[in-house]
Amino acid sequence: MTVKKVLDPAMVACSLQQRQLVERRQRWQALAARAALDIAANERGLRLIFRAERGVEEELSELAALERECCSFADWSVRPTDGEIVLEISGASGESIAAVHGMFADFARPKRSP
Repeated sequence: MTVKKVLDPAMVACSLQQRQLVERRQRWQALAARAALDIAANERGLRLIFRAERGVEEELSELAALERECCSFADWSVRPTDGEIVLEISGASGESIAAVHGMFADFARPKRSP
């Protein structure tokens, strides 16, 4: 009896080369430094909240679209709310959730103003 191994189509992997990873990380860090309000882990992934300043939603939407291409193991959702832009990143498996958490593990945890 032959057993075929079926690969999970949502395998946790990133298709970027090292140089691309560095550039992408720099864009995320610049956006976070400019407008990040909060980042919180949850059971499905992460929730990042940004100030709705000029250009933030556009940059966040572009970065999320780029991540959907190279990191398709996670869902990337951007939505504006009252004065904020929310990015929800979620995975469907333990591995994908851990990968999402790891992707943003070195982000400084912004503090909301009281």
